[in-house]
Amino acid sequence: MKYIRPLFYEIKLQFRGGFYFAYIFVTILYIAFLRSIPSGFKDILAVFIIYSDPSIITFYFVAGMILLEKNEKTLDSVFLSSMSINLYLINKVLSLGAISLFTSFVIITASYGFDYNPFMLCIAVILSSAFYTLAGIAISVKSPTINRFIYPSIGFVMLFTLPAVNYIPQIHFFVFEYLPAMSIIRLLDYSLRGEFTFTDSLINSLYGFSMVVLAFIFARYRFKKYIIEKIGGVT
Repeated sequence: MKYIRPLFYEIKLQFRGGFYFAYIFVTILYIAFLRSIPSGFKDILAVFIIYSDPSIITFYFVAGMILLEKNEKTLDSVFLSSMSINLYLINKVLSLGAISLFTSFVIITASYGFDYNPFMLCIAVILSSAFYTLAGIAISVKSPTINRFIYPSIGFVMLFTLPAVNYIPQIHFFVFEYLPAMSIIRLLDYSLRGEFTFTDSLINSLYGFSMVVLAFIFARYRFKKYIIEKIGGVT
């Protein structure tokens, strides 16, 4: 119960913030769009949509949650209790990851039926959602307002989503191949087209996981510096 109760708190906060309703609306739009696209273009667009859903949307949603908690002073009571930074970050990742995973499966199943690899899709969405959730936390903890968050976030989003253009046929930038976006996009491609080897999937999964670990370490450092040290809570 000690670990489950904070997770329920996260879900309650997200519901109160209207995040679930926003996800439902966006999911319906994505499904309608993909079902209207010819099969020759559907795979490419589906990869972009599923990549953008748990990444960009989650990135900004978690920033909004952090700013809301800061403005309402709820973080003070949370961290003056027994909750640690690790548990707080993990709960954010799990709660938003669950939403991203559910909506991604709904979008793909409604658009493709069951003609995809659910295991590969699950890995890709979990890694993408976790990375961008932690990145959103790391950037937003220093920002006093949403406007102050927007400016640095634009550069971050461009840096980590621009490599997605390499997925477009006839376009290839060598330097983009080594950024986190490409490992996630490859896993999404594997899930839809089914053309991959065990080695390919393992390498991209491990690379994506390593980026999540680094993002966790960085988010923890930033959270401790800009939140915990100001209120004297548990680390």
